[in-house]
Amino acid sequence: MKRYFRICLLLLSLLALPAGAAGQSAAQDGEILAKVLEWVASRRISASYRYETGGEVTVTGSGTLLLDGGCYLLRGNGLDVYCDGVTRWTVDPAAKEVYIEAAAEGQDYFSHPEAFVSQVSGLREEGGTITGVFTDSGKGTVIRFSFSSIVGSPQQHRTQEFAFDTAALDASWVVTDLR
Repeated sequence: MKRYFRICLLLLSLLALPAGAAGQSAAQDGEILAKVLEWVASRRISASYRYETGGEVTVTGSGTLLLDGGCYLLRGNGLDVYCDGVTRWTVDPAAKEVYIEAAAEGQDYFSHPEAFVSQVSGLREEGGTITGVFTDSGKGTVIRFSFSSIVGSPQQHRTQEFAFDTAALDASWVVTDLR
């Protein structure tokens, strides 16, 4: 499940596509990527998302997300992922578990979106909804996704809303700190 949330983070960067930029030819990928990075870098973005994996077993998911600079909050499928740009908390309220790790651990899609955007195809923007397909042929991953209710506003640069306070949890919670 964690892998799908990370892929959602990549797909979140695609929210930055200005209307009309999606669905352009592969020859314009560099231009689209530049617009994506510029838009994400300068706005606070909120949206709803849905995804469906291909392959032998279909996995679907949906949720909401908020991005402000290097900070983000993903909520969906029973998990909340908070990131203040330095630390990432993956919270499972039903299981009362929290995993804490450095935001830069592994391949972070916000740190290196250009490495992943090239694996997205079929981008379309219709009626305020962005759809497309993420394909990682090396891992056999195919994910169809959509973003809707997309709102861009000025960045607020307040990291506290993107941090999870483990000190407020009672003893029934399991906190695993991997930093």
